[in-house]
Amino acid sequence: MNKIQISSLVFFLSALSLHIAQAQSKGESQISIGYGTVSIYEFANSIFEDTESTGVLNLGYKYAVKNRFMVGVNLSYEQIKGTNSFFNIFGGDNTATSEFSALTIAIETDYRYISKPSFQMYSGIGLAYVSTDEFNNNFSFQATALGFRVGKKLAAFAELGFGYKGIAQIGASYQF
Repeated sequence: MNKIQISSLVFFLSALSLHIAQAQSKGESQISIGYGTVSIYEFANSIFEDTESTGVLNLGYKYAVKNRFMVGVNLSYEQIKGTNSFFNIFGGDNTATSEFSALTIAIETDYRYISKPSFQMYSGIGLAYVSTDEFNNNFSFQATALGFRVGKKLAAFAELGFGYKGIAQIGASYQF
């Protein structure tokens, strides 16, 4: 064999091994726990009030229905307190406070653009039902613009997006 044929064979085998070495193969599962900040609920409340949030605690399970494509459920909890100071024409300054919690259950999906054993990059969406007495609309969403997972079976992850999980989220996940 000449050098071009050997180089072509090495390139082909390398490309094949990269394709085979996917971390997210059909039939695999993932559980995760994460903490997010500035959820859609906190953002909406902060328009009208000074808002304090506990942050969003997220628990999730996903299943790879195809290579790189996962579907699952997520459970989120957040508690928010708000203070609104306003001027009353009949009696000076008044302060109103509010407090509520949001329990969210969602169906989610994500696609892994890069799916290596130790590194994954992905985007995803989620649709949710929210249990709270604060909002009239009991449906919510999550758009994860960019997510990173670093590690093999047990890994750390970070996500940027907007919705019930927050603008930024960090956590840990385990794939099996």
